[in-house]
Amino acid sequence: MATIKARTYTGAEAEAILGVPSTIECRADGDTVISLNWADRVASYARVKYKDDSKTLWAGSSQSEWITMLDRGQDSLVAKSYEILDSLAEIEFPEYLTSTRTLQADVMGARLSVGAHLSGSPIPFRRRKGTLSSEPLDVVIDIGANVDVQASMMLVRGICALAIVQRAQVNRAVTLWTRTYNANLGWGQNSPHNAVLVKVGVAPLDVSAVAVAIGHPSMPRRWLYKVQQHCIDKVPSMRGASDALPAPYRSIGLESMPCPYIVPRLDRDDLPHSESPKDVLDWILCHDGKPIVRT
Repeated sequence: MATIKARTYTGAEAEAILGVPSTIECRADGDTVISLNWADRVASYARVKYKDDSKTLWAGSSQSEWITMLDRGQDSLVAKSYEILDSLAEIEFPEYLTSTRTLQADVMGARLSVGAHLSGSPIPFRRRKGTLSSEPLDVVIDIGANVDVQASMMLVRGICALAIVQRAQVNRAVTLWTRTYNANLGWGQNSPHNAVLVKVGVAPLDVSAVAVAIGHPSMPRRWLYKVQQHCIDKVPSMRGASDALPAPYRSIGLESMPCPYIVPRLDRDDLPHSESPKDVLDWILCHDGKPIVRT
């Protein structure tokens, strides 16, 4: 197998490929991360929409409807998220939405601090403890789904994710990202994983725009999948496919975030029991809606 040369496209090179300011990072391990800003959404879609032959039922909207939502947001999704915010009051949120975990000295700690031990500290052991944090929390909504997942299920997942984001903002500042992840674009074995990261914004968030970014199935199916394919057409080193771990368990594109909270991708073998908000919330909070914990 040929060695893959790592390369990062920025500035004019990246803009020539995607038509907007962006970063395209082709890594030596075959992973590719495409980073965009939400502010450039309309211009980016205009660049790739000529490839958009998505069916309205599958994408959740017509192309003209999607262009309007992308530009102006959608208040109806916000209204639906407010409807389920009351139910969140009865749900026990993971501590990561309200706190951060730090290592603290403890005689019963499970970890040994080599530095403390060598310096002669009487308490060289450390344990993790959750404490209230005012630091921004990176929330990553993995907005992708298998091709046969209904758009209606994606819409409910997005509305519930929006409610979670609004609830999380009560306790700490939120930096919101969306991510799509695909291991099946192209051919061969040299470039197995492609991800698109979009930085939607930092709190206080424009919830109408956020609702479209994280809630509507057209976001991945009309725009970001097209971004991936467009880059693959323009950058041959991105071509490839291989078996991959489920998206929530791969940190591709998330390495710079200390401990992101992830709302997971919808996979055909692992879906909520129904499209009711309660079942979808339970699925997010109790299954894979958890941070990548790095040790």
